[in-house]
Amino acid sequence: DDKVIFDSFPGAGPQLAPRLLVALGSNRDRYDDASELQKYAGIAPVIERSGKKMWTHWRYSCPTFLRQTFVEWAGFSIRYS
Repeated sequence: DDKVIFDSFPGAGPQLAPRLLVALGSNRDRYDDASELQKYAGIAPVIERSGKKMWTHWRYSCPTFLRQTFVEWAGFSIRYS
């Protein structure tokens, strides 16, 4: 049962565990690796280069509620690390 797995995540709690479960879904083959999920959720930084300059920014084209879910989960999980 996936609910048991997501409830066991440190810091997920009753509010974030269901949101994480919906984010990952039941089709685990949707993402080939963790970096694809990070890019889709907008939590992986975007690095741009032009000539000798380089800059990093948020991914603008992403589901913002999903990004917010992962950011909140990261904040809550710090207490358990």
